[in-house]
Amino acid sequence: MQTWTMENRYLALIILPSFLFLGFGLERILSLLQRRWGMKDAAAVCLCALFIVLLAVPKQLVPHEKDKAVFKEIGTLIAKEEGSERTIGILSIGMSMRWVFLYSNLDVPALSCPDEDYLAGVPLGSLVGKSYADFMKTVDARGARYVVWEERHWPTRQFDLLTAYDPRDFRIAGEWFHRDTGRIVLFKRL
Repeated sequence: MQTWTMENRYLALIILPSFLFLGFGLERILSLLQRRWGMKDAAAVCLCALFIVLLAVPKQLVPHEKDKAVFKEIGTLIAKEEGSERTIGILSIGMSMRWVFLYSNLDVPALSCPDEDYLAGVPLGSLVGKSYADFMKTVDARGARYVVWEERHWPTRQFDLLTAYDPRDFRIAGEWFHRDTGRIVLFKRL
């Protein structure tokens, strides 16, 4: 399995041994609270627990990755239009592929991997082809119902999908902007 989430697995090698030092430190803090302020065991433990929680809670209340809201919006739009009976085929060249695929197929009972091309060694740029006709062959061969065009990730040496697309093949389902990808256009296959 080669995904960006697997990198954190090595943190256990650091975190587990550190519990020894954490335990000794906590024990010293508790004994200090009992000696200096005459606190009972239960009160000192509650005070330490409250202090730890108060340090951790504010960070959890801040929305994480709020810039990914654009991709969630795109995925939920696709899910509303297509339903959740089967996996929805999406063709995307760029960083939004995983996020859009996740949110559009969130309620689908079957499992599917958005990284099949990457794992098979297929360069994403090759999916575009050299012309609009080549691109349409790829879209149809993959059964893609949607194409996510990203301004900064579309191969510049190939054709420009925004100007080359045929309204009989696609309709624009929506447009968004993200600071990392630039303009994002969602095309629905007709």
